Amino acid sequence: MDLSTNIYQSSFKPAFGLKNKHLQTLYPSFFKKQHKFDFEIEKFYLSDGDFLEAYWLKQLEVKTVVVLFHGLAGSYKSPYIQGMMDTLYHQGYSVVTMHFRGCADNKNNLPRAYHSGDTQDAKEFLQHIKTTYKHSKIFTIGYSLGANMLLKLLGELGENDLVEASVAISSPMQLDICANNMEQGFSRFYQYILIKSLRASLKDKFDQFDMGKYLKLKKD
Repeated sequence: MDLSTNIYQSSFKPAFGLKNKHLQTLYPSFFKKQHKFDFEIEKFYLSDGDFLEAYWLKQLEVKTVVVLFHGLAGSYKSPYIQGMMDTLYHQGYSVVTMHFRGCADNKNNLPRAYHSGDTQDAKEFLQHIKTTYKHSKIFTIGYSLGANMLLKLLGELGENDLVEASVAISSPMQLDICANNMEQGFSRFYQYILIKSLRASLKDKFDQFDMGKYLKLKKD
């Protein structure tokens, strides 16, 4: 079968009134209802002494686990995460959102944060799921920065049986091009929102740790 003529084709059809890419991005944030989930919250401790917060929706029998990786400054509160968790859970899957360090509700033990190429935490968490639910299949979905991390992780795992299949959504494969694009036109609004969130997170780090020492900043 020759896929060369179909590889760039898409069957996606936007909803009425949402043909514009910015409207598609903003609509869920302003109009999609917030779900009220009865999460089971797991604090998973990492090998370096820090921890991750994982928000679970579990079936009575955990046969299949879908792990979600959120985007930059995302969390279980993000509309795209809530929508996917709700859909998967009601289709009979156990689903969990693994938060990158400092992205949930509690301050971390270490000053270390996360980035698009940091796969070690996700690798440890997936191995933990595999060990805990020995007979369950694991699937993964990553969004944006989380998708970038996931694709790198899959490359590192190679022919490993840890993950059955994965989906990467809106992965910023070339971060420099994405960063430059966010400095243009209406995309600067997204940049403002993200930087505002990251600044708040960094301020919390400075309040909690002597970040000047770690970042090698000189005091006046």
